[in-house]
Amino acid sequence: MMSVKSVCGFFQLFFLVAVPLCCLVPPFADAGDSDIDAAFIKAAFSGDVQEMKSFLAKGADVNAKRVDGITALIGASLAGHEEVVALLLAKGAEVDARANYFGYPAGVTAYELAAKKGHRGIVKLLVRAGASHEGSVEELYKPKVVAAPAGPDDTPRSKRD
Repeated sequence: MMSVKSVCGFFQLFFLVAVPLCCLVPPFADAGDSDIDAAFIKAAFSGDVQEMKSFLAKGADVNAKRVDGITALIGASLAGHEEVVALLLAKGAEVDARANYFGYPAGVTAYELAAKKGHRGIVKLLVRAGASHEGSVEELYKPKVVAAPAGPDDTPRSKRD
């Protein structure tokens, strides 16, 4: 039977050796990705079109994914970089790729993130490129009508006050 001292020693060794080694792997890279693909995805968030073109010329995969499924197209769409999105679509980026982004257990697409962030131009580019969506683009931006809580006579409070 293991003593408490030996169990504590194991955990100390684990946290001193294994955890720091895990930190050496960049969080934006997939185990199979090349360094250029990881840097390409990271650069998509910055919006620098010339840098993106440079990465593509060096052989970056336009559909490379991070561990969480984020692609350059998803990153640029989320960050609102319309020119980068247009470039990626022109180079054949997969328009309906899904990422396991926080709060979206079924995954989320570039279209869904751009729509949620209010990036109209990007939404239109993605729709023209064949992104799956429901309803018209204009319906995404219609204000939602939320009724005020009704009073005892069923009239909205804003009408009574």
